[in-house]
Amino acid sequence: MRLASQWLIHDRLPIEAVALRLGYTSQAAFSRAFKRTTGLPPGASRKSAPPAGS
Repeated sequence: MRLASQWLIHDRLPIEAVALRLGYTSQAAFSRAFKRTTGLPPGASRKSAPPAGS
């Protein structure tokens, strides 16, 4: 999930692309696993990250 966080926050990849890169068959399955691991859904973790360049 560290890679997923990096791809979501720093690389600004779409959630679906991150899920596919990690081998999840659906965005929903990835989102559930991400939330279970990090405590936040993927979209919320992206929004809570500091702006790029900060």
